[in-house]
Amino acid sequence: MAESPDSFFKATSDPTAKDPKTKFPLDGYDILKVPKVELVAAAATAPALHALSSTRVARVSQDLVIKSSHSVLPSEAEAMKMVSQKTSIHLPRVYRSFTIQGTDGIYDSTGYIVMDYVDGCSLTDCWSGLTVREREDIVKQVVDIIRQLQSLRLPKPGPIGGGPSKGTWFSCYGAGPFANRSEFEEYFNQRLEIAKKTGSGGTQGHTPPFRFSTFVMTHLDITPRNLILDPKGRLWLIDWGYAGAYPPIFEPATLACQSECPDFNDLVLQRLAYDDQSFQQLIGIRGVLHFRGAIDVCHFHALLNFSVIASFANR
Repeated sequence: MAESPDSFFKATSDPTAKDPKTKFPLDGYDILKVPKVELVAAAATAPALHALSSTRVARVSQDLVIKSSHSVLPSEAEAMKMVSQKTSIHLPRVYRSFTIQGTDGIYDSTGYIVMDYVDGCSLTDCWSGLTVREREDIVKQVVDIIRQLQSLRLPKPGPIGGGPSKGTWFSCYGAGPFANRSEFEEYFNQRLEIAKKTGSGGTQGHTPPFRFSTFVMTHLDITPRNLILDPKGRLWLIDWGYAGAYPPIFEPATLACQSECPDFNDLVLQRLAYDDQSFQQLIGIRGVLHFRGAIDVCHFHALLNFSVIASFANR
C-alpha cells in the first residue's frame, strides 16, 4: 500500500528505541573516539526516537542519541553548550557536533549533534494524566527555565555563533543573519508597516515602531513536545534549533502562538511578567510572517516592495 503524503509530515518513532533490552550500535564505545563516518552510519540506522522529514533523532547507545537533519546548524549545539555552562536548566549534554557537506550545493549538508539520551515521558503524552498539583509544579519549572534563560544577556541578535534566525517570528526560509540591533529592528519594522497596511492583527497607524534594547537567550519552542518529564519529576528541555539571542518578549509571545496544549500555555503565561504593549505589538505582525502557498508568498513580497517604494516616495 502506498504511503500517504500526509505521513511525510507526521513524526514517527521506533518502539525499540525505548526498549532497555535493545542492543544499540555504539554501546560500549568511547563516543569521543568514534570516527565521524561511523557516527553518520549509526545516526541513519539506529532506532529512531523521532523521525520527521529530514530530521532524525536516533538512539545509538544506552546513554546517547544523535540528532541529524539538513536543518541542524552549528548554532544549536552552541546554544546548548552555553545554557549548560551558565544555568542549572536540565538539557542534554552535547559531546560532539559537526556538519557533513554534500555534493549538490550549499543546501546539501547535514548537521549532527551527539548528546545525552533523556529517559522520561514527553509532556505531550503525560500532561492530561497529571494532577493539578503536578501541573503546578511543572509550570513552576517552566517559568524558572525562562527566567534563567533571560538572565543570560547577549550583545547582538541571532543564533549563537551566527547564522540565520528561525522560528515563529521569521519567514519559512529563516531571516538574517543580523549584524546588529538596527538591522534586526529594520526587519521587524518593515513587517510592521505591512501589517498596518493590511490591518493584520489589529495593528493601526499609531502603533509605534519596534525598539529592542535588550537581547537574552531564548529557546523559541517551549512546548510540551519539547519537554521531557523524568522519573524524578524534573523537566528537561530539548530541541534547541530555534534558540538564540532575542528580545525577552519573544519567549512569552511564542508561547501564546503555540497551538499544542493551550491550557499549558495559558498557565505558564499567567505566571510570567512581561510588557503587554510589546506583547501585542509582536503578536500583531504575525499574520505577515506566515503564509500558505505560492500566491500568499507573492502577495507578501508585493506588499513588502510596496512598503519599501512608499517609504522612498515619502522622503
